[in-house]
Amino acid sequence: NALRNIALEACTTELVLLSDVDCIPTSFLLDDLIGTTEKRSALLTHCWDNYSAVVIPSFEILGSVDSGADNEFGLEYSFSGVQLFQELLSEGSNIQVFMGDRFSRAHRATDYAHLSQVWKDRLSIIKETTTLRTSHPVHLFPPCYYPIKYEEGFEPYVIIARHYAPKYDPVFSGYGRNKSLHLYHLHRLGFKFVVFADAGLLHLPHAPTTDRIRLLGHSSSRRLNSHQKGRIKEHEVDEKCTRLGKE
Repeated sequence: NALRNIALEACTTELVLLSDVDCIPTSFLLDDLIGTTEKRSALLTHCWDNYSAVVIPSFEILGSVDSGADNEFGLEYSFSGVQLFQELLSEGSNIQVFMGDRFSRAHRATDYAHLSQVWKDRLSIIKETTTLRTSHPVHLFPPCYYPIKYEEGFEPYVIIARHYAPKYDPVFSGYGRNKSLHLYHLHRLGFKFVVFADAGLLHLPHAPTTDRIRLLGHSSSRRLNSHQKGRIKEHEVDEKCTRLGKE
């Protein structure tokens, strides 16, 4: 978390994507987000005017978890948003929701059922109008965002306005609870959550770390305890005042 805070302080952009180093974005992510005036306006409205955290849906390669081996493919994993969702919805897909079979609360609030329906409808239109290999057909559609509700344990990867971003709690190191506590912090500060349906993040497989094995051996450690929540409450009043002073 201390390193995350250093990274936040070094940023100079209006918006920041709070992600992990082992997640790669779909190709054209920046273009999908701000490639047209309409798209840029929609993103800035959500992050600045609506005080929202924009969730980027996240996925992983089926069967890659706890394989005991690091990713051998590196950046060869490269999908456009269209290709990712086409693979996700295909029969026998090797793509699954990130952490969906191990800790569903981590990303459950993203509402993947709704996201899947959006892309089923889109792929039907794309199939009739364009060729996936020769174009980026997401431009056929206006930017798609849908609102969701926060639930405890939710830890998506999000885009937020940098000036609204609270610092991560530096007491956490290693693996676990750091992101979920930060997302809880955003929730307590009044952030809304919306999903950006046009793209995604793909988690690259790697061997589990010692810290991860130690933490996940205790199911009770997945919940945020009262002490951890109390650390958030100590700061939220001052941070809300700071936000109001910037509006």
